[in-house]
Amino acid sequence: MNKPNTLLKVVSILYIIFSIISGIIIIVGSLGIGALLGGVAGNVGAGMAMAALFMVLSLVSVVLGLIAGFAGLKAENLKLCKTLAIVLLVLAALGVVSNLADGENTVSTLISLVLPILYTVGVFKENN
Repeated sequence: MNKPNTLLKVVSILYIIFSIISGIIIIVGSLGIGALLGGVAGNVGAGMAMAALFMVLSLVSVVLGLIAGFAGLKAENLKLCKTLAIVLLVLAALGVVSNLADGENTVSTLISLVLPILYTVGVFKENN
């Protein structure tokens, strides 16, 4: 078993922590948003269905973050870590582009790129 470098280990732990927190927030938030959307549309069932779709898409990112975190801690399968690093970086970049197009806060949007970038650097540093 390889001993992961410090950067990869710290970022992996952060990914695990933030993924768990994000998962809880997504589930609780989606239920509330679903009721709100349903109330506005006049059909709570339709609002809950839309919220469920958003929740599933968001949870995919959470699951990928958890897998990346645990894979980075073990540092046994660097090919998986590299693949996850690139996927998470692309997802974060798409999120940044989407948020900037919506006119959201630039600073907080750019901060969302930090963890995927550090994970990617840690994985590629591990390879050397």
